[in-house]
Amino acid sequence: MTLENETLRWALAYRWFARVFETPPRVAALEAYRSDEGTALLDNLSTIPGLAEAVSAIQALSAPGVDLGHAAETADAAFTKVFIINGARGASPYASVWLSERRLLCQEPARAMAKLMQEADLSIQKDVRELPDHIAIQLSFMAELLTRVAEGGVPAILPETFLDDHMLNWVPKFADRIQTLQHPGPYAAFARSLVMFLEADKQRYALQSDQDIGTANGNDETNPLRQSEIRA
Repeated sequence: MTLENETLRWALAYRWFARVFETPPRVAALEAYRSDEGTALLDNLSTIPGLAEAVSAIQALSAPGVDLGHAAETADAAFTKVFIINGARGASPYASVWLSERRLLCQEPARAMAKLMQEADLSIQKDVRELPDHIAIQLSFMAELLTRVAEGGVPAILPETFLDDHMLNWVPKFADRIQTLQHPGPYAAFARSLVMFLEADKQRYALQSDQDIGTANGNDETNPLRQSEIRA
């Protein structure tokens, strides 16, 4: 697999995670996972480092014989409890809450994300009513950065820099909080898997950097996002 295709595969994983954390799976989505195309997607995702547990959680919700209506209701109840109604007792999906001294919304992380999106000529789709530092928006933004790199474009910020400076500085704390909640449903698994995935991506960049240095020193050989629009 070429580096460009591998980068696009990781972009796909970021977009999939964005959807996971944007909205709970509906019956139609769970039905789609039962199709040949849906099965192939999950099989592909499961081979990406860190994703196996998240994929298993989705497969458990959509497995043959499972009442999809009940599965969707269970996931919806967990989503609401973890991210919406519990407030400070839940797990806020906004970077500002985890990175500001008073744990408030709309702080510097949100402003920084809005600036980055403007520089990248991206905006949140009108039907996505979220702040720019919501985890789903950040995951979608990362997917767009990777896509632009794979297509030979110049991103507004390097993906590895965005990962370090805007995601790994708060997502592990967010994920840890979910583990402490009662009845988080599949979101405990999704959160654990997301952290493993982000850490694996960081390692991927470190390995690429080492390989680039070795090549340079060794010889002389040598989507929930669209332009001007972003959604999870």
